[in-house]
Amino acid sequence: METKRLERIIIITLALLNLFLLLVVLADRAQDRSFRQDTVDSLTALLEEAGVSVGPEAVLIQDCPAQCTVVRDRELEERRIQGLLGRHSSEDLGGSIWYYASDTGQLRMRGTGEMDLLLTGGGIQRGHSQDRAAKGLLSRAGIALYGPVGTEDGETLEYCCKWNEVPVYNAVLSFDFSNSRLYMVSGSIVFNLETENEPGAGMNSVSALVRFLELVRSGAVVCSRIETISAGYVQNVALSGESVLTPVWCIATDGGSCYINAVTGGPVSL
Repeated sequence: METKRLERIIIITLALLNLFLLLVVLADRAQDRSFRQDTVDSLTALLEEAGVSVGPEAVLIQDCPAQCTVVRDRELEERRIQGLLGRHSSEDLGGSIWYYASDTGQLRMRGTGEMDLLLTGGGIQRGHSQDRAAKGLLSRAGIALYGPVGTEDGETLEYCCKWNEVPVYNAVLSFDFSNSRLYMVSGSIVFNLETENEPGAGMNSVSALVRFLELVRSGAVVCSRIETISAGYVQNVALSGESVLTPVWCIATDGGSCYINAVTGGPVSL
């Protein structure tokens, strides 16, 4: 009897302990939600004082992606080309420029990340969607696209490349169509191998919006409404075959998009 009574006491004690821990977690979450809402309310009030409203699609509190360094890996590059061109030949042209060719097309890749792809044999039939044709082609090489971010007379589509599902705003590829077929792709891609990752190196969206507010008050940015705010990268190729992906915040307004460097806090021109 004493043993069963002791077991019941232990079970009740553990149940009460679990209940206590659950209440602590719920209290912390409630406090966090309250803090986040207070932050949103304060930030919204500051923006409205400067004449800038916040649209319903704008999420004001977001974390910053990690700054990272990526390099060109020739073995991985060969796999990408295999996906694009199939069985192919390769030639080192010097100066970190490689030339690839097959019955499908010809591709020139530079150490800066710039590429030019010419599809031969009549190009690729776009089907019912230019967007699907463009994304489908690059997906063969393991390259994800964001967009389209620009068009030209219905014959050219522009996309940003993505790194870890985050757009790299200055890694832009143009897809040229003619007579419902895709013939050429040119622009810049992101290198394929990450060597460094620095989480916490950049400011969150709240700090970026405070910097944005300073630009509005100084007259450097003119707008009356924030539509969305989203995280992205800009790449800087300091050495051939290597680039640093720096996190930035894209603040889309009714007056255009403003980009804030999440490391320095300064405006970015693309």
